[in-house]
Amino acid sequence: MPSSHAQSLAFLGATAALAVWRGGGGPERAVAALSLLTLALLLSWLRVLLGYHTAPQVGAGLALGAAGAAGWDAAGRAWALPAAARGGWAAVALAAATALAVLAFAGVNGRTWEAERARGGV
Repeated sequence: MPSSHAQSLAFLGATAALAVWRGGGGPERAVAALSLLTLALLLSWLRVLLGYHTAPQVGAGLALGAAGAAGWDAAGRAWALPAAARGGWAAVALAAATALAVLAFAGVNGRTWEAERARGGV
């Protein structure tokens, strides 16, 4: 609890939807953003339909993922993007921190996946 799959899907779906929405343009942007969110919801709900998670687990994952996306979006727009645009050490530090975070995420999830697979899980 919560579903990490739903959390990841909500984070990615909400992040992509926010990027599409902010891209400007007409109603097709809104349709594309809503489509991304709907896809994240449907893929998350498959976890319930397949019996891997309960509805509350998926709901909690969706809520946390969407909240995380909103928080990171706000922080990125307020701090990270302006720092990267200025260049210099701030841009280098931001790139290094991003690379380390990606590697840490991949390492933790890789170990979790291996442990689940060794137990005979999904």
